[in-house]
Amino acid sequence: MPSPARRAQYPKRWWPWLDDVPEQERDEDAVELSAALPHLGAVGGQDRCELVVTHNFVIGWFVSRVLQAPVSGWMGLDSANCGLTIVRWESGRTPNVVTFNDTGHL
Repeated sequence: MPSPARRAQYPKRWWPWLDDVPEQERDEDAVELSAALPHLGAVGGQDRCELVVTHNFVIGWFVSRVLQAPVSGWMGLDSANCGLTIVRWESGRTPNVVTFNDTGHL
């Protein structure tokens, strides 16, 4: 959810949809999502896996951050129910999207 100061970074065609998001579901300027990145993207001496089960736009937000897309990039990523997205963080490398919205297991 963009704050009023950042609303212009989002396409105007999405403004009515953003206005309809219930107050309790808003994460203004992705403060809570941004707080999760240091944990999810932490690398260390031992491999680990994190399973995050969430909704389409949350996955889209993480993927758009990894791809360094514009701040509104998450809005254009649409994924299916039960689609698998894998993001890999490795020491000394930029994170990468291994797969997005893979539904082959279904």
